[in-house]
Amino acid sequence: MFIIKMITIAIFFSISLINEAHSILIDVRSKEEWDKGYIEGAQHIPLKNLSTKINEHTRDYNEEILLYCRSGNRSGKAKKILEEMGYENTRNVGGIEDVSKNYGYDIVTKDSYFGSVDNHLNLVYSSSNRDYVEKFYGDILGLKRISNIQLPGNRLMVRYIGGESELKFIVNEENKNLIQNKPNQFLGISKLALFFSIKDKEKIIEKLNYNKVKIENFKESVFKGSNISKLEILDFEKNLIEIVFMDKDLDDYKFNYSKIVVNVSNSKEAENYFQNILGFKAFKNEQGSFDYRMGKTIIGINELKNSKKKYIGMPHEILGMSLIQFVVKDIPFSRNKILKRGGKIFIEPYNIGNLAVIMFTQGPDGILFEFGAAL
Repeated sequence: MFIIKMITIAIFFSISLINEAHSILIDVRSKEEWDKGYIEGAQHIPLKNLSTKINEHTRDYNEEILLYCRSGNRSGKAKKILEEMGYENTRNVGGIEDVSKNYGYDIVTKDSYFGSVDNHLNLVYSSSNRDYVEKFYGDILGLKRISNIQLPGNRLMVRYIGGESELKFIVNEENKNLIQNKPNQFLGISKLALFFSIKDKEKIIEKLNYNKVKIENFKESVFKGSNISKLEILDFEKNLIEIVFMDKDLDDYKFNYSKIVVNVSNSKEAENYFQNILGFKAFKNEQGSFDYRMGKTIIGINELKNSKKKYIGMPHEILGMSLIQFVVKDIPFSRNKILKRGGKIFIEPYNIGNLAVIMFTQGPDGILFEFGAAL
């Protein structure tokens, strides 16, 4: 349990802050309206409580504050209240539908996504070599780098942004002993797909060829009016990565999305888990089967018939993609919702000092999902 706690402390506190690059977004609607759906990253302060609660969110009278409601009426009143209090940089951005359409934010629901703080999932890796990670995901794929986190026991977390998902590589040289134990096909988290604009295709393929990364399963197609090129590659620790080039965004596949594919023994059981237990949106993919979406992260299902090899576990137990991570506001709410919907708790909630609560659940074939919430 000590090892798990040390890993999860670092995983949880490497989470990027919501809207760190811009202003505070405040929803001034009622609690009943908020519970039915809200804009990702928004803070909730009902209009009637705004004057007494605003200082819990900011005391900087020059900080930009964006306000929205159902139609723009109450957010207009909220703007006047804050201006009278001395806040000098407020904006009424209208109704919730306007904000979603004009700013590209999804409307998320507490019920479906367990009160998730992020409008995406994160993917946690175990790695044996920092140079492998930086060369492949940084130099070759050109993903956005965010700061490293130093972990106890000579371990390091190296972080990149793939789509909107945070890719977290827990690097430990001792993990090199695990690489020989990784089967070619297995039940577990099997692939990460990243979506790029078609204009990036030539540059990325040139880098792959220069670094002698073997390109497999190259395919071209047209899907819903978008020209698509796909290729599969292995990173330097045998993690399968799919690169998808598109000439335009689609409703369910966009350049800032990522897709995590899981191999399962029974697709019907997996579909029940993602749709009915996690509450993800189901939609048909190019192959005519279903993918599932949580915000800007897609989950794909691949059924491996007659396979009994499982490659699942914590980051110190397996090499490669080990955990799919939620960041939520309320662990008891998430736990009760999962159990009510028929899900399983793998490790019950426990506190990490006075900083966070961590819980692990099991998905299809024992695939692990981590839930973390600040205290």
